[in-house]
Amino acid sequence: MGRKISIDSATLVNKGFEVIEAHHLFNLPYDRIDVVIHPECRIHGMIRLKDGRTLVHTAPPDMKIPIRHALGIIAKPNSTGKIIVLPPRTTLPARELPYTFRAPDHDTFPGIRFGYKVGRSGREACQKFVLANDAAVTDFLAGKIGFFDIYDRIEAALK
Repeated sequence: MGRKISIDSATLVNKGFEVIEAHHLFNLPYDRIDVVIHPECRIHGMIRLKDGRTLVHTAPPDMKIPIRHALGIIAKPNSTGKIIVLPPRTTLPARELPYTFRAPDHDTFPGIRFGYKVGRSGREACQKFVLANDAAVTDFLAGKIGFFDIYDRIEAALK
């Protein structure tokens, strides 16, 4: 990952962006979109279908497979990623999928909260969010502001 994307990941602002993307890509209301933190970085996506089944995409912590899919390139047959289908009302069985999930700390890392807020506010707010984050991360990387100042800059721009 590049420096900008690494900072977006560390601040969890990337998850705020992904909340907005999920809303638009899947036509889901914001109150049906949940974010969890998965420290092992092996599950790249989960979705619960209307019939109750859950699809879990697992792969090594490498973005090559998701990027290939995003570009419309079918993954190689020997890809190490896999799709697991869990029956309705099933939770992830710890013995088969020993992954951990945590609720995000919205107080320390408000980037996700920003995503929900600006997403509900409309296109102009979303544009301000992206631009304010870009400017703040640029200043952080240049040594002009501290890490947590990124959030202050975003919040000020949104006001």
